[in-house]
Amino acid sequence: MKVKIGSFDERTSAELAKALKSIGISVEVRKYIDLDFYPLYFVEGKFSELRNKYEETELIDEIKRWKSYLDLAKDVETIEEFEKIIREKIEDERDAYVTLGILYDMLEINGMLENGKVKDPPEDPIIRFPYDADEDKAKKLDLKQRLIVVAEIFCDVLAELSDAIFNDRLTKLCEEYDEALGLLMMAGVAESMLEKVADRKMDVEEILNANRIEFGERIEVRATSEALEAVLENLEKAGFIRVKKGKVSLRG
Repeated sequence: MKVKIGSFDERTSAELAKALKSIGISVEVRKYIDLDFYPLYFVEGKFSELRNKYEETELIDEIKRWKSYLDLAKDVETIEEFEKIIREKIEDERDAYVTLGILYDMLEINGMLENGKVKDPPEDPIIRFPYDADEDKAKKLDLKQRLIVVAEIFCDVLAELSDAIFNDRLTKLCEEYDEALGLLMMAGVAESMLEKVADRKMDVEEILNANRIEFGERIEVRATSEALEAVLENLEKAGFIRVKKGKVSLRG
């Protein structure tokens, strides 16, 4: 039985998988295309038109700000130089990433990209950027709505539960990779089952109904009976227990 550690980008998933394998835990990495849907309102039009239309509104500063970003293309020759100058102006890496995504779109619609080179903006460039507004506000400001679909590569990282049981090195690894904490908790659930049947045979139903497992005072795992049944099957397959006639006991 595999436990899903989480979904990550390719670099993070490869690093985490390598770390788990180094302590003897079998790992499967499943790559997929992740799609996110964003219905957004946009301010869009030639700069001169937008300036006249929104001169007396809260939008005018935003319009001028995006125009100033576009004007920075006059100071560079390549897309790499343009990226660098934008990142220098925006300290937060996430904000810079989002800003560059919007600017790439503007560079393209203004015909400013050619073979990795950046051309000067036209005299009256098209400005297009998303603006956070509710339906009433968007209608009042005459904003256009577009559905943006973002497609990215992500990877699910799944680890073999039976390899994590009584794996002393997993706790140490979680100090460096807190993403693996869920695997540690499920290994704890499995170990708790084994401790319960160490002294006596137990009814399967009794184990499946114990769906709240506490670890100290600060951690509580709540598992569905279906999840606990999967753990039980994993323990049996791995040779830890024997399930017979509705009873569970340690093997050997």
